[in-house]
Amino acid sequence: MARALFETEWTSLSEIARQSGLSARSLGRYAEAEGWQRPGHGRAVDIRRRLRMQAENLLTLIEGHDAKPVHERLRDMAALTKILRDIEDLEAAPAPEAPAADPAALREELKARLLQLAAQEPSP
Repeated sequence: MARALFETEWTSLSEIARQSGLSARSLGRYAEAEGWQRPGHGRAVDIRRRLRMQAENLLTLIEGHDAKPVHERLRDMAALTKILRDIEDLEAAPAPEAPAADPAALREELKARLLQLAAQEPSP
């Protein structure tokens, strides 16, 4: 649960630690040791993986809902159904034809262009 929150949500480490019953320090150690990554930090976010983690979390929630009111169980089951449909739609979609551009290469290209423009600008 802690890893899913860490990698898919913009929840603070202290909040993730509180929800998972870990200390923030332990959470940081697990994240570093196992290579957990925050969403969007230097990598393309795999939406399918995120949806699967959300589905797993909801399923765990639903399985423990025996004492919850019916409307809450139905709400979570409807959310799970939507996530499963989204996963199915993504898997049925054709793969993108061109790979996504490398962010580091784009930054380098932009830097080179900006330096070139700066060299062309007349000084005031």
